[in-house]
Amino acid sequence: MEENEFETAVEETPGPDVETEEVEQLRQELEASRENERAAVERLRAALLVGEPALAPEMLAGETLAEVEANYRRALAVLTKLREQVAKETAGRIPAGAPGRSRYTPRTPFDKIRAGLGER
Repeated sequence: MEENEFETAVEETPGPDVETEEVEQLRQELEASRENERAAVERLRAALLVGEPALAPEMLAGETLAEVEANYRRALAVLTKLREQVAKETAGRIPAGAPGRSRYTPRTPFDKIRAGLGER
């Protein structure tokens, strides 16, 4: 390298002030990115809770999107099992179909009026 090329390379090399500014800019971008991720995590958590109101907010804990999604899958699996158990337990207690009815005999309009006035 010739002397002029070396001087040009030294002049193009950023000094400590430029590096400090660049580091500070990167730090600000990182903090903005983290804040955006926190906001996205909160929006995801809120959307999942609206979609499945039976879940408690504590079940969807997590700092990252992946953690919240994993906790949601686990909570949904538990909720599904609980619903299946409740359905099995209540299936035997609820009678199938409508209650029995008395035999219907068609009546004339006069018979219906007479029955209605007789109740008074």
